[in-house]
Parts: sequence; structure tokens; C-alpha cells
Amino acid sequence: MWVDNRHVSLCVEYIPMKKLLSIVIVSYKNFAQAQVLKRNLSKEKRWECVIVDNTVHNRGYGTACNEGARQTHGEYLLFLNADVEITIPVVKKMLEYMQKHKNVGVVGPQFLNAEGNIEQSSTKLPTPSVAAVALSFLNRLFPHNAVSKNYWLKTWDRKTTREVNVISGAAMLVRRNDFIRIGGFDHQFFLYWEEFDLCARMKQIGKRVVFLVDAQAYHPRQVSIRLAQREGVETRRYFTQSRFRYFKKYFGFIQAVLLESWLTVTEQWRLFSLLALSFFLRTYDLLHIPVIGDVGRDYLRALSLLRFQSFDLLGIPSSIPRFAQGPLNIWFDALSFLFGGVSVFAPPLFAAVLTTMGIGLLYVLLEKRIGKTPAFLGALLMAGSPMEIIHSRMPFYLFAVPVFTLLYFFALERMETVKTRWSVFFAVLSFGVLFQWELAVIPLSGLLVWQGVKQRNICLKYWKSVFFGAVLGFLPQILYDLTHRCTQLCGLVAWAGYRTVAITGFDARHGVTVNTFTTTLIASAEQLKKLIGWNEYISLIGVGIIILFGLYVSRKRRLPHLVLYSLLGFILMGIGVVIHGSPSEAYFPQFSLFLAILFGYGVSRITSKYVRWLVILGIVVLIAKNGTLLIQNHFYTSSIVNSIEAAQWVVRDASGQPIRFVSYDTGAVFPTYVDSMRFLSTIRGGRIGDGGVLYIVSFEKDVVLPSVDVEKRVFGDVTIVKNLVGGTVIE
Repeated sequence: MWVDNRHVSLCVEYIPMKKLLSIVIVSYKNFAQAQVLKRNLSKEKRWECVIVDNTVHNRGYGTACNEGARQTHGEYLLFLNADVEITIPVVKKMLEYMQKHKNVGVVGPQFLNAEGNIEQSSTKLPTPSVAAVALSFLNRLFPHNAVSKNYWLKTWDRKTTREVNVISGAAMLVRRNDFIRIGGFDHQFFLYWEEFDLCARMKQIGKRVVFLVDAQAYHPRQVSIRLAQREGVETRRYFTQSRFRYFKKYFGFIQAVLLESWLTVTEQWRLFSLLALSFFLRTYDLLHIPVIGDVGRDYLRALSLLRFQSFDLLGIPSSIPRFAQGPLNIWFDALSFLFGGVSVFAPPLFAAVLTTMGIGLLYVLLEKRIGKTPAFLGALLMAGSPMEIIHSRMPFYLFAVPVFTLLYFFALERMETVKTRWSVFFAVLSFGVLFQWELAVIPLSGLLVWQGVKQRNICLKYWKSVFFGAVLGFLPQILYDLTHRCTQLCGLVAWAGYRTVAITGFDARHGVTVNTFTTTLIASAEQLKKLIGWNEYISLIGVGIIILFGLYVSRKRRLPHLVLYSLLGFILMGIGVVIHGSPSEAYFPQFSLFLAILFGYGVSRITSKYVRWLVILGIVVLIAKNGTLLIQNHFYTSSIVNSIEAAQWVVRDASGQPIRFVSYDTGAVFPTYVDSMRFLSTIRGGRIGDGGVLYIVSFEKDVVLPSVDVEKRVFGDVTIVKNLVGGTVIE
């Protein structure tokens, strides 16, 4: 007899004879195993056996057991997982024991795993204090503590029959009358913890729960493990939901919330430690944050946006002549000022939140695909990347590139696996948004084109999603080009095409030779080194070896989507660097994501426990070294206090007159060089404008400044000079 959750009433056979035992087998994506188990147990005349298949419509384990019980007639009920291997003689021993002991409400067998070892299949019922220790990381740190040993019954070898509080729900025998009396399984427990609840209610009516050593069953778990790995996020969610319901039911709401919060933090220690480390390194000692001229320029544009004085469709000029970055950095600064107050500290704080969320998302996505430890090490490599930390503390375009590259990869994965109009839309949109942060990611468009070709039928079907995704993603440049003769997007496409063709050598200025390729390779290695650690060629080589190892041993396997995208992205961006010919920092933030994902995958392919521990130790030492060097050297940045004090003095000295800044420093050839001082003066009430009072600013020690008829003020590494001739300011 087979019970399908969709059509219970149609699939049940009427059985007129009173049965001694009803066996309820619950299957989920392992119906073939359930059928084998049913055949093995259906030979007894006074037994009946049903399969409740949860595959199509999964109502949960407890609900499936209740349905099977309602459709059967036996005096006793035996609930089984489909992957349990149990024989008729074993079941008879369980029946005989329960028939002889009227005060026993639940009987469970001794479980052996695939290796023949006795499984942990019985515990005591938890109390709040016991759960806080035995179910948390404290049990892992101190596995021999008295509380955990008592809860997990560790002093018992499970080679004797004894009363316990809870037995595994994979195989449990109960009396039908007792089962009806307690109301069956609580349907609120969709999956997990239903056996805890049932055993607790059995004990409440005075029944005992017994572990029967004479009854042995096998629980190989291969199918269960594969399903758990494939549906890890859902499985974990069911587990935590059921655990909270159990705590709430028996301990009350307040204790349940406190206990579940504690357990969640301790179970997700990897995630929370990554978030804590990332946020700490990006916000510690914020008095030492770099506010360079380009950053000041965007801060001023953000202020204009908030004051409705302008609305930028383009950002700062890029390293590619005639083309500008997108405006997202300006918009981000404006939002930071809006919600965090107008100061030099708001954008770095909001950037720290965004990049830390990116680290957390990276871990969550990798954990499902390559496992907890490899995901942790990959995300840790990115969280402790010196270049990424510096970029976040100076939120200027590049800091957001890894986060939005990860979102782009995730959208591509959804496009390939889900294949809906929304997945296509977000894949196209995500690249457009990434492009707004940094033009240098153009080579990554190759991934979108590749997916578009692979999924051409879907893209053609949902062409409107492709169109609107592209329009929204590139909207700032589109609006700008409508009034500027398509000088941005059209010109950029033409430039990229020309430079790609030029590397063949028809234009000697941009051809690739052995010398230029070698120079580019060396410069790229210098940039990649900064992603791993300061002057850390050895660490870069070590990370590279692990990446190559992982790719080599997986050469005949299908790579996870994120890993494949990272590998292809690494290759495409590498080609882009060669084409451009001058690898600056702008081309390398996304490489931190590529390295993190590929490194994590490489670790996942290491089977030796000792080698993996060696890698863990190496990464921990590397990140500790990176953090220590950054903190000891104040993140290689002078104090912003000096500039703030200088700006305050200028505003007071100007006494309401317009303020004009100039500089004779080496960097003053760039028009934005003193924009940081303009911003700091503006937010302190100064008026920036032509005419008025002129101040000479210097951030360099060796610059020769006027020394006659001047008023000179020094604020650490910032020097302000005001020329005075008869009370008139001169240049």
C-alpha cells in the first residue's frame, strides 16, 4: 500500500482484518529505497506497510507520519525513514519488548552507520541551561564538559538496554493508543525536533522511552547526506525553526528567543567572526582615513545633489581618456550624508557596512557550494585584504566593485539555473550597475554575452527583460548621451574595439610585445600582491598554488557556477589588463573576489586533514599580520584631524568672505587636488568661490612656500599660507 500526500484517499487500500503492526515509511526523493524497505517488511501477515511519499508535496516528516497512522489499523505503529535498513527479526524484538513492558511508550533500536559504528541516536531532553552549553560551540571547545556528557549520554557505550529521554525519529515504535492519546506528531514541527516533542509528551503521560540494544538497524545516511548538502539552506532553516518551536513550547517565548539567539550566534561563528573582523578593520581608527582630492570632489558633488543644485549623470574622469566613471559613487556619498550626517566619516562607515555585507554574502554563497571551512577561508582572505580595507576606508568607486561583481555572478547563476524573466532582467541589470562603479570591468561583459548565447532561447523569449535591464543598468550614460552626441557609451564601445584590434600590432603605439607583456605581468603581480598582503609574494604564490591544485584535481569535474565565473573573470580581466597596457589599481579590486572564490574552492579539494590545517594556520597568520601592520601604521594614512583643524582655522580667518585654495605641491597638476580642503571648509560654514581670501595649501614637506609678508599656520602635515601685502591678499 502506498500513500501519496497529494491523493491519500485514492491510494489507500481497505484492510478488514485487525493488524498487529502498522509500518509507516516516509520517503523524500528516495522512493526506490522506500519500496525496497517495504518489500522486506511486508512478509508478515499481521503487519501492514505503507509509504508516504513527500517528494512532490512535502508536508513535513511529522505530518506524513500522522497521515500514515490515520490510514492504517495496527495496534502498534513503527515509523521509519526510507534510508533505514531494518529486518523483520529486529522489528519483532522491538514488538516483544513493548508487549512485555506496558509502561513503555517508545522503543528505538541501536543504530549502526555505514562503517558499522554505533550511532548517536539517543539523548536526554534539554533544559535551557543544558541547551546553551550542549548545543552550542561550547560543546565543541570543551567536548568533555559535564553538562554535554550528561546530555549526550557520553559515559554510556550504548551496548546495553536502558531508559532514555529521546530516541531517533528514524525508527521509533509506539502504541497506537498512546499515539492517539498525545495527539500524534505535532504538525508545527515540519522537520527535525519532532521526536523530542513526541518523547517529551510520552513522558508527560507517564510512559518510558527505551533504547533497545538487542534491536540493531543500519542507517547509512548516504541519501540523507546528499539531500542535506544539496538543500543545505532549506534544511538548516527547518532545523532552526523547529528548534525554536520546541524551546518556545517547553521554555516560553522569552527564554526561547534568548536561547535561539545564543545558539544562532555560536553556530554561525564563522559568519559572525567574518563580519566582526571585516567591520573592525574598516572602521577602526577612523581619524586616519584618506580624504584625497578626488574623494573631496565627489563629496562636494554629493552636497550639491542633496541641496538640489545639481544631479550628476557621470562621475570623475576615468583612466581612459575622454570617458568618465558612472555617478554611483556620488549618489552613494549623498545617501551617506543624508542618513549619517554630513561629515568625512559618514561615507567610510556606510562603505564599511556595504563591504562587510559583501563579505557575509560571499561566505553564505560559498558555504552552500563548497562547505563551511573552505568558504570561511575564502571570505577571510577577502576580509583581510589590505587593498580592500584601504579602499573601503576611502570609499571611492573601487571599494564597491567586489561586492557588485559578486552580485553580478550570483545573477548570472540564477539566469542559468532558474531561467525566468526576472533572472534574465537582473543578470543584465547587475552588469549595468557594476559598470557604473568602474569602467574597467568591461571585459566581464563577456560572461553576460556567453550566458546570453547559451540561454539564447530564454533571452529571445524574454527580450523585454533584456531590454529593460540594459536600459536601467546604463540609464545614467544613456541620459547623458542623449544630449551629448553619444560620447560616452558609443565612444567607449568604439575605443574598446579599437584597442582590442590594436594589440595585433597594426598600431605600434598599442601593440603587445614581449617587453610590454613582461612589464604588464610584473606590474600586475605587484597589484595582486597588495590584495593578499603587503610585500607578500610568498603568500601570493601559496594562494596561487592552492588555486591551481583545486583546478587541476577538478579538471574532469563540473565547476560550481561561482567558481567557473571567477576563473573566466580572472582570464577576461587579465586580457583586459594586457589590452590597456598600464595596470593601475582600478583594474584589480575584482581580482580580490576571484582569488577568494578560487582559493576557497582549492581548499575544498584538499582531502588531507593535516594539509588543510596547515592552510588554515597559514591564512590566520597572514590575516593577523595584515591587520597588525595596518593598525600599527595607522592604515598608512596621516590623521584627518590635521586637515579638519586647518579647515576650521581657514573658515574662522575668512570671516564670511569667499575662500579660494591653491597649491604648489607636485599633485596640484590635478584640478581636484585641494577639493578635500574645499569640502572640509564648506561643511564648517565656509564659502568657496572666486575672489575673496586666497590660501595656499600644502600637504608636502619639501615644497617651497612664500616666506615674506605671510601668515603661516602648520597643522601637522598640512600647511596653510596666507599672503599679506598691505592687508590685501596676493597670489
